[in-house]
Amino acid sequence: MAAIIHEIKQDFIPDVTEGSAVTVNFVVDSNNEPEIPGARIEAALTGNARVTHMSYPGSGSELFISADGKTASVTSTAEQSAGWTRNRTISLLVDDIPPGEEEFIVGQVNYYNHEGIKGPGFDITLKRSSSGLQPILSRAEFKSYWQDWESQGYIYSYEILLKASSDPITHWKVSFSDLPPGTTIASVTWPEVVLDGSEGVVELKTPKDGNYLINPDTELPVAIQLLYPAQEGEQEKFKKLYNLQGYDLS
Repeated sequence: MAAIIHEIKQDFIPDVTEGSAVTVNFVVDSNNEPEIPGARIEAALTGNARVTHMSYPGSGSELFISADGKTASVTSTAEQSAGWTRNRTISLLVDDIPPGEEEFIVGQVNYYNHEGIKGPGFDITLKRSSSGLQPILSRAEFKSYWQDWESQGYIYSYEILLKASSDPITHWKVSFSDLPPGTTIASVTWPEVVLDGSEGVVELKTPKDGNYLINPDTELPVAIQLLYPAQEGEQEKFKKLYNLQGYDLS
């Protein structure tokens, strides 16, 4: 039996500002059966945003992003033992925000089966930040790196620093993307891991059993180490975390 996609829907509408990066979460509801090669999840963007990354498994699929970032797709290239991962992401750069409504659409995501027949999809919806600032100001500092002798990969160490732009925030998440498939979290201090990096995206959120308030006057540090696959080797670009952004879940 092949994969059947029942629904694809956006999971969360994030606040954005012009020129900012944003990672949009979406859910693929399927029968979890293996996918037939040629099936794909495709994004088509308007003039307001560009795709920088889509989550995808490094084995059995390939990611394509057009030169202008207006179209992108993850295509199944080999019979897989399972269907699409339920929790998926698409990362964007927001070039400008149209005047008018608080929420606005920047494109669509749709599923196409191996015969090219269009299936379920959704409108990519973003929300204008009322303050003109991201609710959470985020930055990362690279610390050091070393080779992991067991895997022969490389561990890079960072500190993510989060600060509220105005009011304190109790419930939040932070994500970054554009990681090579097969990257894993070697260690992280206290946040709950939602996405572990294996499909190119890391997402962390407030732990259920703790109160980690993000305040406007001090930065909350999150220490994290990533293990990059051995075949990637040492790379200068790994000293930076891409599409890093924090989101208010209150």
